[in-house]
Amino acid sequence: MPKCPSCKYLIAVGAERCEKCGAAISWEPRVAGAPQAGDAADEREQEILGLLREGRKISAIKLFREKEGVGLKEAKDAVEALAARHGIAQRAGCTTVVLAALLAAALAASVLGLRACFAALLH
Repeated sequence: MPKCPSCKYLIAVGAERCEKCGAAISWEPRVAGAPQAGDAADEREQEILGLLREGRKISAIKLFREKEGVGLKEAKDAVEALAARHGIAQRAGCTTVVLAALLAAALAASVLGLRACFAALLH
């Protein structure tokens, strides 16, 4: 998690103020020795939003990490928060789809197995 620049207290991604010291939190990109222009930050945000709209969440997280110099967890949380703020629905991952398919197959096999058992009992 990111830390407050004033007191180094852990803060939630997207928080406007530190819970401990009340300092205002800026989520603008950090580049050593150079202030960031608002246009560049907006351009990066639009690039990340474009990737999210294309369903390329991993690419968006990679880009965020590269541009912001943060860890994987911080980048994932920030990208997901950005998607939520802009109403971009997150698609289910491959694991979710595979598990749903396996569950459906198991359920179908159970139903077919029960039918066979009932058919054998009735004959």
